Amino acid sequence: MSDLQPIHFVGEIVHAAFDYAPKGYFPCDGRLMPINEYPALFSLLLTRFGGNGTTHFALPNYNPSAPRESMYVICNIGIFPSNK
Repeated sequence: MSDLQPIHFVGEIVHAAFDYAPKGYFPCDGRLMPINEYPALFSLLLTRFGGNGTTHFALPNYNPSAPRESMYVICNIGIFPSNK
């Protein structure tokens, strides 16, 4: 077994071959999220998918297009992506 851990970026969207969001991820189901609890994710998504931008923002809603028994999830815990 390797001691290497997978590297995920905050805001990374992954298609999962199962129907639940693992630890550190949220389902891409359009839910509203409180900005004060998830500031890193908000700084990437802003109000692109909804929300008022002062107290809440929305996650994308991609799961209606996911194949049966699977879902799209968005990473909340990981490395903050740099544009440099």
